[in-house]
Amino acid sequence: MEIEQIFFGIPPITRYYLLAISCVSIATTFELLSPLSLYLNWRLILEEGEVWRLVSCFVFFGPLNFHLFLQLHFIYMYLSSLESHFYINRTLDCIVMLIVAALELFLIAKWSDQFFFLGSSLSMMLVYLWSRRFPDEILHVFGLVQVGAPYLPYVMLGINWMMNMDSNSPHGGLGAIHHELMAIAAGHVLWYVSEIVPKITGVDVMRMPGRLILAAFPMLR
Repeated sequence: MEIEQIFFGIPPITRYYLLAISCVSIATTFELLSPLSLYLNWRLILEEGEVWRLVSCFVFFGPLNFHLFLQLHFIYMYLSSLESHFYINRTLDCIVMLIVAALELFLIAKWSDQFFFLGSSLSMMLVYLWSRRFPDEILHVFGLVQVGAPYLPYVMLGINWMMNMDSNSPHGGLGAIHHELMAIAAGHVLWYVSEIVPKITGVDVMRMPGRLILAAFPMLR
């Protein structure tokens, strides 16, 4: 009963995203599912109709390991905080935010041939958005270093870079944080559109889709 209470105590979008990631990781760990059927491949999507790849590339974080649990922790912490505080009673707006974030990452993936699984990039975008939404928060990274929320994405970026700074590795150094850099840039664009543009134009484009859906289907309120 306690596990059930914890599970249903998680905001719904975060809850089902974490569940999907966990199920896919378990399935791939026990070879019930192949990562080859999950990665983003535009040719297979457009020519073979494998449209599930538009979603599966966001829910595969690898097999059951430390990296997976770290990503689950980040998503739980920051997406659930956004959902339960900034987007409280605005579930549709939260869904729109995630869709726009996904579209940004699709554009980056189309431009770069190095983006096959986009879940980690989405996770970094959520961290960046959280850091801009809650700038006064103070965190303790690994329980050791005290960091202000606005600096959290860059601290995580630095940690990742230091862990992969072997220049002899083709994926080391700055190449290892290429995805995170792109995710932070995409997160900044999303934050600018949702926060700064409405102040300039008086039009909140990020909330318009949710309002239109509620106007068309008032039973969703």
